[in-house]
Amino acid sequence: MKSLSLNPTKRIGDHLQEAGILTPSQLFVALYDQERTGLPLGEILVLRGWVDAKTVDTLLHRQVRSRLRALLKTMPEKLARFDADPIMGKPPQEIETETYVVQDF
Repeated sequence: MKSLSLNPTKRIGDHLQEAGILTPSQLFVALYDQERTGLPLGEILVLRGWVDAKTVDTLLHRQVRSRLRALLKTMPEKLARFDADPIMGKPPQEIETETYVVQDF
């Protein structure tokens, strides 16, 4: 598979098409199938034999990580420390949070 730098706002089908793994026609048919059946796009691509399951899994993991990193960049620094790589099994770093007390008046 071509090395891809995932844009967190792009969809998996677009990444597969840009990598030359999926043709525009295949993506169109798969999206139609998805609308008709309600199945996830990746599952449809695998069932049709156009993409193997490992490629879909890898892209989905990369997309989730990319979206999570983009989300964490919008959070305050204290909450956004994310040095863990759950895919590679590295332990998460402790996250400092502030404690708030809610009182009834």
